Amino acid sequence: MSRKHTLIQIKDAIKGKVFASEENPFDCSLHKNRKIELFCFDHAEPCCLTCMTVHHRKCDKVTTLEEAAENFREDPTFVSFTKRMNELTSELRNERTCHDKAEKNFALQISQVKDQAQTKKREMIKHIKMLYTKFEDEIKMIEKQHDAEDNSGTLTQKIVQLELFVKTLDTLRSTSSDLSVFLEFHKMKGKQKDFEEFLDQYKSRKKQESVEFICHENVRKFKSVVSSFGKVRVVDSLAQAQALRSATIDYTSCTLKQVVTIVEEGVRFTDAVCVRSGTILAVDDIKRAIWAYDDTGTLLTKSDLPSNPWALAVVDSNKVVVTLRDQKTLQFFTFHEDSKTFRKGNTIQLIETPWAIECASNNLFVTFSQKVKKITLDGRIINELVIPESSFSLYGISIFNDNTIVSDDGYIATYSIHFIMLDSTPLVKFQRKYSKLDRPLGVTNDREGNVYVAGWGSNSVIQLSRTGDLLREILPSSAGFKQLMGINFTHDGSKFILTHQNKITLFELQ
Repeated sequence: MSRKHTLIQIKDAIKGKVFASEENPFDCSLHKNRKIELFCFDHAEPCCLTCMTVHHRKCDKVTTLEEAAENFREDPTFVSFTKRMNELTSELRNERTCHDKAEKNFALQISQVKDQAQTKKREMIKHIKMLYTKFEDEIKMIEKQHDAEDNSGTLTQKIVQLELFVKTLDTLRSTSSDLSVFLEFHKMKGKQKDFEEFLDQYKSRKKQESVEFICHENVRKFKSVVSSFGKVRVVDSLAQAQALRSATIDYTSCTLKQVVTIVEEGVRFTDAVCVRSGTILAVDDIKRAIWAYDDTGTLLTKSDLPSNPWALAVVDSNKVVVTLRDQKTLQFFTFHEDSKTFRKGNTIQLIETPWAIECASNNLFVTFSQKVKKITLDGRIINELVIPESSFSLYGISIFNDNTIVSDDGYIATYSIHFIMLDSTPLVKFQRKYSKLDRPLGVTNDREGNVYVAGWGSNSVIQLSRTGDLLREILPSSAGFKQLMGINFTHDGSKFILTHQNKITLFELQ
């Protein structure tokens, strides 16, 4: 019995301290009653002597288990495996944090939907009551007007008077002398004219009025037209939710609402992005650090950098890549929501100083002196996009479909924006200069392809069409923002982040 089972104390099993394993890890799974004694590196699997004779006799490297396992704890493969398992654990915890946050947000949205429906219901009832009150007031006014025009009282009075005269005549005729009747007749004959005139006037003014209810067409059709109070739509993906939020934005006529402003002393924020969780990540080149803030602007953490940064780009979820100028490197970081910490990833060594960076289609696009390089995520350079008309200061880059937009600070050439094509010849499509733009640095685009350029010297943000036409100053210099640098849209396209001096400002497009 002990051959196939591990023996334990019953009291330990009841308390759940240990668990029995039916299979002994040193038993061969193919040959009964055989122990594993060898390891085949060609097949990367342990084996018994029978296995080696039957299945591994032609293998080049078969050794004993003891030799194969010697110093394995320090083996790079095991160390890498352990590190990756820890990373996976951390990433799963991060996903769990995001999931819990999403569930809480879902419950909040359900509550908000209920509140919105109740508010709409109250508004409808209030509006219907208001309409009905106006309708009642109209009825009362008609009644009042009718009463004012009613002369039935005068008519009744005339009838009473006339009946009295007729009765008096009948009495005189039966009881009085002819002389008395004669005199009374001539006395009353003058009243006849008054009665005749009254009757003629009454007939000329007489109205046959009727009252009817004419229901408003929309009210009459309400039951047939309005078949439901509303619908609740559950969006089944983050991308759809973001598209729904941004679909209502008219980018060419919207206004900006300042929602969050972050201020740090003794820094200069050169660039900032917003990752999918809503966390704002930024870099500064004075304290040489990468910073993390929540969506209210509260500082979560910061991590020192080995060199002066310039720009950063979102790679995936909470992963970003930073350009480090002095070291001529690209450094990857992952921000973990659960622990509020940065984890340093791989580093790409370059031979030139990198400036702006953008990630698109799982490739990096990095600006250098008069060129843009397309680089894979593991550091392999695919090609170079040379811009001979530019100066050495290409400080901003943005990607939209097949268009690459590069800002030219203009230390050599005039301040301009270059519109180039990816993987095509000629590379430069066209170049534009703008009178309202001085020393362009940051550049980004919205979901419709409109381009936004931050002017460090002009202290403004201009909006361009995808063909380079100036649409407007969406953030004029009169707004009071100085030395604008980085500009990037949030993932859902409803907000953009602007860095200026020691500040980060988040704007909502309305």
